[in-house]
Amino acid sequence: MYSRRHVLPATSPEPHCSSFHCLFLGTMARAALIFPVCAETAARIAYIKFLYLTLAVHEVAHLHGTRDRRIAVTHSACMPD
Repeated sequence: MYSRRHVLPATSPEPHCSSFHCLFLGTMARAALIFPVCAETAARIAYIKFLYLTLAVHEVAHLHGTRDRRIAVTHSACMPD
């Protein structure tokens, strides 16, 4: 679902709250609150939104020509070792 190799900004006070996993769970919770749907449908909506967000940030990083790991580049092939 997401790369565990992502690196968070050094200024993040609570790294666990800034992770993509928490972003996904937060998106899923909001989807469940906004749409009167079952949990499975809310999870699907959240997953689609999550993929869209990570792809958008990934593309922005490439457009700006940066490899700064603090920009949420989630595709492991684009992250140098």
